[in-house]
Amino acid sequence: MPKVELHSHLGGSVDPELAFELLKSPAGIVTYDGNIFRKWEELDAFIRADVQNLPAYLYKYNATRRAFDSLDNIDAIVDRAAARYASENTMYWEMRTALKSLDSNSGVAAAPYTPEQEIEAYDKAIKNARKKYRMAINLILCIRRGPDESHLKMGRQTLGIAKEAMSDGVIVGLDLMGAENDNPARTFAPIFREAKDYGLGVTIHAGEAIHEGSVEQAVQHCRADRVGHATSIERHSDVYESLRDNGRTPVEVCMTSNVNTRAWIAGEEHRIARIEDHPVLRYIYDDLAVVICTDNPVVSNTSLTNEFEILHTTFGRGVGTIIGCTSRAIRATFASQKTKRILRRRLDHFNDDFFATEAT
Repeated sequence: MPKVELHSHLGGSVDPELAFELLKSPAGIVTYDGNIFRKWEELDAFIRADVQNLPAYLYKYNATRRAFDSLDNIDAIVDRAAARYASENTMYWEMRTALKSLDSNSGVAAAPYTPEQEIEAYDKAIKNARKKYRMAINLILCIRRGPDESHLKMGRQTLGIAKEAMSDGVIVGLDLMGAENDNPARTFAPIFREAKDYGLGVTIHAGEAIHEGSVEQAVQHCRADRVGHATSIERHSDVYESLRDNGRTPVEVCMTSNVNTRAWIAGEEHRIARIEDHPVLRYIYDDLAVVICTDNPVVSNTSLTNEFEILHTTFGRGVGTIIGCTSRAIRATFASQKTKRILRRRLDHFNDDFFATEAT
């Protein structure tokens, strides 16, 4: 079945075998915060290991971060991730990443290259992967939440870079990520409103943690086109109603990731500890605009195929629901109308063939 991925961090999609080759020392080992990996399989097991809280999850995520220190590595990282998506018949991948040249707590350069050089490297890598795998791929730039002016500075710089590079046809949107508590989305609202006015898509990580008003701020203050996770929204609240399928704001649901990070559930005194705890089925019953995503496929040891399998085996949803989620994802992409029409035709072709086969 053709698939669409809308919430996928490139940093959580780095192939461990490739990362080992890129990071190994002359002695043939990779080190990370006291951990020593002598074979790529050891690094792979470390990154894919099951965890039960967000700090442990981010600790795994950062194990391959140094692979982005060299611009020469970006093409290989994007290529390997694109190959994995192509292998499961993904027709559109909207990857997201923070610019490492800007992404630091102090707001100074965090990598030995400029933002312009970094954007050029992503532009080249994405266009190469598009041609090689015959897959539509676009880029969302991430802004990191934070309590001080440096994070706002990074946000304004990221917006400026996105506006300048938008005409190249690769950058299509902005995302706000990072700790929600004490870092309200409304602080960044002017940045995202300007992005919207300029024609960029806006998606906001919101409602993954217990933070009163987080999703409301994303939708109302930042004018989000989509929200990521949103597991802690109160049922039947005004913002809950706005997320219904007849509303304007799809929810990027990342089931396995939410279990790994123990995301909060609204109105309950516990986190998501098992797949069965996830509110996705309630969202579907309540007609929220659900799209299925992976978040960090390598770090969560998952794939779009696996997430749809969970929707089928754990929550009892059939092909109709899965096709509906994919159709909704096509509408929710930040791609051009031309690309959306092409994706729509491919899904319709599968739909016709599948149900014709079922009828025989």
